[in-house]
Amino acid sequence: LEGIWDLHKAGYLHRDIKPANFAIGLPPNYRQTYILDFGMARKYLKNDGRHRRPRETTKFRGTPFYASAVALQQREQGRRDDIWAWFFMTVEFTVGKLPWAETFYRGATLREKMKDMAEDRQFYVNNGEQLLTGCPKQFVLIYQHISKLQYSDAPDYEAIIKAIKDK
Repeated sequence: LEGIWDLHKAGYLHRDIKPANFAIGLPPNYRQTYILDFGMARKYLKNDGRHRRPRETTKFRGTPFYASAVALQQREQGRRDDIWAWFFMTVEFTVGKLPWAETFYRGATLREKMKDMAEDRQFYVNNGEQLLTGCPKQFVLIYQHISKLQYSDAPDYEAIIKAIKDK
């Protein structure tokens, strides 16, 4: 999370947060996590430091399995969408799989499948108790915080980190 925070402080979104885009350092840096693959990254701040306005239409960027509902709806992604993807990844690491892991999306076209995935993802975003089954109680606080974020809102990274460290 701290690496994502650093990326956001630099004015960029990753837009493809997933386990394959992280690596653990070798000794003596074995506690260091590295973020990889910035091919989908996008600057979200203008040169004057103000937030860019969301584009009306965008193409999907990311990995559907970890993407936020907003990303799957092909709407402009913000910091919250990187945080949703990180949170989905963290839930998966914690309980072993995400609720949609065994869902087969039957849409005839990619557009139909993306629509179905977006609706499914939104269901779990709206029903945290089903998303968080088997997770530690601190995850509820993180979920509640991320759920309130709007496009240009800055996540409270420190509060999320504190929630993770609290027992």
